[in-house]
Amino acid sequence: MIDAAATPNTAIPKVGKTVAVALLMGLAISFVGTYSWVALIRLNARVQPEWPWAAAATGCWLVIMLLWLSGRSGPRSTSEFRRFHLRLWRPEPGAWSGDNLTAVLGLVGAMIGLTGIWVLMGMRGPTVDISAYPTTAIRFSVLLMGPIVAGVVEEMAFRGYMQSHLERVGPTFAILVTSALFTLAHATHGFAYLIAVAPGFFLVSVVYGYLALKSGSILPGMALHFAGDLAFAYFALLGGDSALLFAK
Repeated sequence: MIDAAATPNTAIPKVGKTVAVALLMGLAISFVGTYSWVALIRLNARVQPEWPWAAAATGCWLVIMLLWLSGRSGPRSTSEFRRFHLRLWRPEPGAWSGDNLTAVLGLVGAMIGLTGIWVLMGMRGPTVDISAYPTTAIRFSVLLMGPIVAGVVEEMAFRGYMQSHLERVGPTFAILVTSALFTLAHATHGFAYLIAVAPGFFLVSVVYGYLALKSGSILPGMALHFAGDLAFAYFALLGGDSALLFAK
C-alpha cells in the first residue's frame, strides 16, 4: 500500500484534522465499549451475583456495537463510512495468497510469540485478589468476558476506526500513532504500570496494526487479542489455579 501523501493525484489531507477525528472516534468507541462492561460487572458483583447478567448484557451490547459500526444499520448516509473504517472484512485482492499470506502468517506467529513472552513474564508476579467477585458464576464471567471485551472493543477502536482513518495520511504513520494512543490508553492502571508495560504494548500494537493492514481485516487481531488476554488472565493473574474460580 502506498502512502496517501505520496500518491500523485490524491489530495493531501489536513493532518491535524485527520488525527483529531481519528483519535476522537477511536477513543470514544474504546470508552463506550470498555467502561460499559466495567460498570456492569461492578454492579453485578453487588446485585444478584449468582447470575452473570452483566456478561450477558455486555455480550448483547458488543453485538449491537459491532453491527452498527460495520454499517449494518441506519443511517444509510454513513453506512459505507462505518463499514470502511471498522475494516471488519475488506481485504484487497491477493491479501490472503502468495507473499502477502506469508506476511500475514508471519505476523500471526510473531503475535503468538510475543503473547507467550508476556504470559511468562506475568507468571513471576503474585496472583490477583478476586474476593470482590463473590460467586463462581461472576468469576468465570470475568475471566471470559474481560478478554472478549478487550479483543473486540480495542480492535474496533484502534486497528479499526482510528488506524483506518489515519491511513489517509499514510499506513506507517497510522500504525505508529495508533500504537502510541493504544499504549497511553492503559494509563488508567497507573503511571508505574504504564512505564513498565509501555514498550511491550507499543510493540504488540504495531504487530496488530500491520496484521490488520496486510490481511484487510481486524478479525485475526480480535481472535489473537482475545486468546492472549485469556491466557494472561488465567496463567499469570490466576497463576493457572482453576480452584480460585470456584467461590467457597
